[in-house]
Formats: sequence, structure tokens, C-alpha cells
Amino acid sequence: MVLVIARLVQGLSVGGEFAASTTFLVESAGPGRRGLFSSFQYVSTTAGQLAASGVAALFVSTLDDSQMHQWGWRAPFVIGALLSLAGFWVRRGAQETRSDKHAGGPRPGLFDALRSHPRESLLIVGITAGGTIAYYVWTSYLPTYAQVNAGLDKGDALVAGTISLVFFMLLQPLGGLLSDRVGRKPLLLTFAIGFAVVCVPLLHAVGDSLVSLLLVQCAGMVLLTGYTAIAAAVNAEVFPARVRAAGIGFPYSLAVALFGGTAPYVGTLFEELEMPDAFPWYVTALCLLSALVYLRLPERAKEDLER
Repeated sequence: MVLVIARLVQGLSVGGEFAASTTFLVESAGPGRRGLFSSFQYVSTTAGQLAASGVAALFVSTLDDSQMHQWGWRAPFVIGALLSLAGFWVRRGAQETRSDKHAGGPRPGLFDALRSHPRESLLIVGITAGGTIAYYVWTSYLPTYAQVNAGLDKGDALVAGTISLVFFMLLQPLGGLLSDRVGRKPLLLTFAIGFAVVCVPLLHAVGDSLVSLLLVQCAGMVLLTGYTAIAAAVNAEVFPARVRAAGIGFPYSLAVALFGGTAPYVGTLFEELEMPDAFPWYVTALCLLSALVYLRLPERAKEDLER
């Protein structure tokens, strides 16, 4: 229960930082390059996951089970805490990207955008719901899913997860560039509808071999790139400049905490209830929900961003 609460808190805090970094990236982009700049949000996120995977692999390979249970599992948390201090230092030194007419005014509070732009805030939740659960499932939970449901060896699961993350990271700039050419909605709809169609068969295709997991992960990540590569740009294009960071922060954090951060626990719960087949349908339902939101979104890829 403590870990579940910690994951929810983590989702809220990461979501708040996502809003600030999203605003910085997208407002720093030149004309016709918001999608490309947006893609580096998940390039950096995936690089962090790869670092975490490498640390986990190092500890698993060098410590025995007794050492791991006594103190080894705590060490990555200490490393993460130290890295968060480095992130805080970078964040404190970053320059504002807002134009002078907005920079001089008072900073909006946490709930100012929620009160003044409730529709846009709800849009952020809808935009994020399907994408965040698909992201967490495919990049973090799928190796565990393969171990629990298909009996895949833990080492093979780790190798498949690492290779697929490298593949996923390389895809992001390509997705961003494509969105700058064809628009955001085609990529978003390809992700959401494609995932809704193939999620169930792909998860059922996960077997007890490294190759099967790797193919399933890479196939899903191609579709997932339609969301991740442009999530920052799409979110930034929803709000006006004055409340952009604050407006994205709370609803995005809420969606990540509710749908993304809880994904592993929901999957485990379905397994404990002897309903493992229900979890893929849960992911599918959230992707369909987001698809309905994407259909109603205005296309703003070619419009100038208010700064």
C-alpha cells in the first residue's frame, strides 16, 4: 500500500515537472519544429529508463538474493534521490521562455488555469489517459507481464526491455519530424486506434521467449510513438502562454497518477483475481477514450504558438 501511494505521489510530482519542461521545449522551438523539439521529452525520459535498467542489471548481476533483499533494493532509490538534486539544479538555472509581455505579470497559481480554462484542463486528461497507460505498460510493465503470465526468464525480460527502449528512443525524433509535416492528429489517431485494435492480440502474443517479447514491445512502441513524440507539443498548444505551464501541470499529473502510475498494480490485481485477460481490455478502453478526444482536437501544427 505504501508503494502504491508512493507511485501516485511520484506521478503527481513528475507530471508537474513535465509541464515545465514541455513549455520550455516547445517555446524554444523554431517555426515548423515544435514536433521535433517535443520529441526530446521522451528521448530524455527513455534515456533515464535505460540508466535505471542498467543500474538494476548491475545490482542483479553482482549481488546475491540475500544482499538484494537486505540493502541492495534501496541503493537505486538513493541514486535516484541524488540525481533529482542534479535535476533541481538544472531547473533552477533554466531561463524563462515566455515573451516579455507575459514574463512581467504574476505567475499563475496551481489551480488558476483549472478555474479559468476548465475545458482545456479536461482535454489534457483525455489526451494523456490512453497515452500514459500505454507508455507505462509497454516500457515498464511488459517485461513483468511476460514473467508473470508467460513464465519468461527474468534475465531475458530485462534484455528485451533494454533493446526495445533503445529502439523506442531512436523513433522519437522521427515521429516529431513527421508531425511537423502532416500534423498532430494523424499520429495521435494512429496511436490510439491502432493500440485499441492490436493491444489485446499483442499482449496475448507474449510468450516465454526473448524474441516474442522483443517483437511485441517494438511493435507497440512504433504505434506509441504517435503519442509520445508529440505529447509535449499537443499539450502546449492547448493553453495560452500565460497559464501554459500551470495549465498543463495539474491535469497531466492527475492523469499520469491515476492511469499511468497505477498500471502495474491494476495488471497485478487482474492477475490475482484470475482475470489476466481483462487487463488488455482495460488498456484498450482508455486508448479508445483518448481517440474520441483526439477526434475533437483542433489541428494546430501549422499555427504560430502564442508566446
